[in-house]
Amino acid sequence: MCHLLQFRIWKLSRCFSLKSNICQRFFSSSLVSHTVQKLDLSFCFWLSEASLVLGCLSQLKNLTELNVIDTELSLSSIILHVMPKCKCLVKLSVKISEPTWEDFHFKLHGFSESYKENFQKLTDLKFHILDSSSPYIWLLIFNVLG
Repeated sequence: MCHLLQFRIWKLSRCFSLKSNICQRFFSSSLVSHTVQKLDLSFCFWLSEASLVLGCLSQLKNLTELNVIDTELSLSSIILHVMPKCKCLVKLSVKISEPTWEDFHFKLHGFSESYKENFQKLTDLKFHILDSSSPYIWLLIFNVLG
């Protein structure tokens, strides 16, 4: 177990045996949470947003890269709940579930403007667009990046 705690890169994409409670217990350990720099949970669609945000990601203070494509986490959830805790995050792969800019903006409305500062720290951003035929998605992306 001691060797497991030293890994900085965790690729758990499509790890179908991964359970929320195990993920929460493991990543909330202070020994693990301080060493994780890259985490790939892509295609772990069965893990709830609450378990990912509260149980796993909020503890990973040194996280620099996060891949959560095809999970319950959306861009707005990451901006509001993950980025304030993971201040070192510079690479992000995420889905956009909001169909319009208005929907996205509504989710961010009323929150501190500090999310913009956190978002500006990103150097690499990869989107998974659920409805690529919608012209509003492109407006959303340009508004977020602009």
